[in-house]
Amino acid sequence: MKTYFRKMPGLLYDWISMASLKLNERSKWINSVTTIGNEPEDYNHIAYWMERYEAPDDSLKIFFYLPDRSTPSCFMEFFTQMMRECRGAIETEEVWKRLSDVQWMKEMVAKYYFKDACGTDNLKEIAQKVRESDLPEEIRAYVLEFFIDPEVFLVCLLQMAREYHQKTKEIYDHVLESILNFQESIGEEELMQCFYFFEKEKNKKKQKKTPAMESAVFSASVIMKNTLLMDAGVFSWFVLGLDYTKAMKSRQSVSYVIENLCNAAGDHNRAVILDFIKEEGEKNCNDVAKKLNIALNTASYHLDVMKRAKLLSSRSQGKTNYYWINSEACQYIIENFERWGKQ
Repeated sequence: MKTYFRKMPGLLYDWISMASLKLNERSKWINSVTTIGNEPEDYNHIAYWMERYEAPDDSLKIFFYLPDRSTPSCFMEFFTQMMRECRGAIETEEVWKRLSDVQWMKEMVAKYYFKDACGTDNLKEIAQKVRESDLPEEIRAYVLEFFIDPEVFLVCLLQMAREYHQKTKEIYDHVLESILNFQESIGEEELMQCFYFFEKEKNKKKQKKTPAMESAVFSASVIMKNTLLMDAGVFSWFVLGLDYTKAMKSRQSVSYVIENLCNAAGDHNRAVILDFIKEEGEKNCNDVAKKLNIALNTASYHLDVMKRAKLLSSRSQGKTNYYWINSEACQYIIENFERWGKQ
């Protein structure tokens, strides 16, 4: 699986989330959050950041309205769509360009509120759809006003978006540079472990299991603490919250036996397997057998030896197991050899 780090998705996610918080009931911030730690602590964290952002104009509520605790805002749908279209490579200027495109924005709002982008220039049809909706009266009025004079709304939205983007960028640049550098440098295995933790939590809630990812864009979320947002598909993305490492650290601690690790790595075939996985990412037994031109049961034996020694980690997809190198185990070996090699 390929992974890519992008700063922009996290910036965009955070200022969209902050606008949603400022324009909705405070308790609804949790609709976008995977809460791992202590909830009151998380509320305090959110309140701290909320104080540093001005409230947007109430008319912008149509873009950030949260109808319930599980439905994203119209603008979060915008973010999701851009992530898909841009394959995670969102550029700021492209966001501003979209916000200035009156027809595109009208279609986006119509799809969100009416599930239909047709007839956005027919005010009579729009008015009928507004009357038939079960939206709160305030939102109905703003939606209708938007289709009557969208430019007024979009000028206000673009101004707010630029202000929130700059504020969030300052936070990232001054507070999180070291964390962003860390997240950019951590290995693919750590990211995948975080993803599997999320999968496990989702399955506890009996939600539909997310398909395995082929590639992913990941980014940090500063404001929305404990956030792990992802969109599964051919090209997937993460927005990882500040405390996402807590989920990884909370996993059962692993104890390594140096003799087992050295024995597992001290075989020519297993060394070739490690090089193969290191170069090309996680592999299954069939991949290894073809690469080394060995029997399946032999490949399975080598993989099992390394897994039992905790030199490899694995996951199941259907009846197939996929393996990747456990970087923590390798680091453990390095630390021991460095300790023994000191004069």
